[in-house]
This record gives sequence, C-alpha cells and structure tokens, in this order.
Amino acid sequence: MGGEEVMDRLLMDALYTDGPLLAWLEYGCGIYALVRLPEERSLYVDLQGLAKGNLLDWEERTDVRYVAGRKQVRRISVAMDSNLTSWDSFLEAAASYEGENPTLWGR
Repeated sequence: MGGEEVMDRLLMDALYTDGPLLAWLEYGCGIYALVRLPEERSLYVDLQGLAKGNLLDWEERTDVRYVAGRKQVRRISVAMDSNLTSWDSFLEAAASYEGENPTLWGR
C-alpha cells in the first residue's frame, strides 16, 4: 500500500526481537530497528563497559518527561558506539545479506 521506502525506522519491543529479524530488517529491507534491550543482553553489557572505561564519545542532551502530570526538563549525558559485534545471531544472518563486517550501533 505504501510502496518501497515508506519507512526507514521501526521502534520495537526487545521481547520480540532477535538477531535474524534485525538483520532482515536492516539489510534485507533497509529499515533500522530501534530496540531497548534488557540489561542482561551482551550488547547492553558491552556498552556499559565501554562507557565505564571512557571509551565512548559523550554528548549532552535535553530530556523532557512528565512525572505525576508535571513537565520535567533535565540535561543528560548520552554515549553511543556504532561498531558493536556481540550479537552472534545478528552477525550470522547479516552476513547472508551484506557479507562484510556487519555491526550494530547502541546508545
């Protein structure tokens, strides 16, 4: 109905996300999936380790949220990395689409 290129980002729940699905979306369909991972996932632990070792570039951002009906504005620090490779099933599935050094990014 919408045709090609109707979507380039998809917000997903980690409960339904696995490596082959992420690889298919990104390399097969050109859709970047945004997923909040549970803290026990290796990728999340890797990011925490990189952040603790000051091996990531940090940026200041403004965060707006509502708490008990009141607007709260705060400054937060955000770090990201684009060369993460600790999700084995993603790497295996992505290799069948792209073949060269597939990576994930995390923030």
